[in-house]
Amino acid sequence: MDFTPSNADLRGTSWEDIILAGNQKFEPASTPWVDMLRQFLTREFTAEDLDGVSDSLSWEVTSPPPHLLRDEEETIGFSIRLIDGQVEVRDALLPGANISIVIPYDVLIESFHNSNEEEVIFMKQAAPKLVEEGKLVIAGSPGPLQKLFIKHNVRERFYNIYTI
Repeated sequence: MDFTPSNADLRGTSWEDIILAGNQKFEPASTPWVDMLRQFLTREFTAEDLDGVSDSLSWEVTSPPPHLLRDEEETIGFSIRLIDGQVEVRDALLPGANISIVIPYDVLIESFHNSNEEEVIFMKQAAPKLVEEGKLVIAGSPGPLQKLFIKHNVRERFYNIYTI
């Protein structure tokens, strides 16, 4: 089934309907996955959610499969920024983000398949060991973006569904 604009009139069709029709899942932090995250967050976050909110998050993913590497880089990444009532999701790192996370690809996949409850357990039990080993780096403090992710249940409504 081909849903490219030249082959289908997509007006009035939600992106979720299109993706679910094809049962598509994407590799985390890949360009198509980031595009889907952008669409999801843009649709989910309301003007009320974004009013007066400024925050940013940058994920750097180490040891990704070689086919996901871009521009001869050794890592891949994506970032989210809330500014001036807008959501920006980029297929790149964001220097100076309020919170920066460096995480191995395999751990990212595991984390994105966790339920909310499983992620709490992961952060209490496995994350400290990964930090100690230098495999997981979290710099900065959670801010309004984390609250919006929880409010809109991004983990179970996006990560769990659209991540390979």
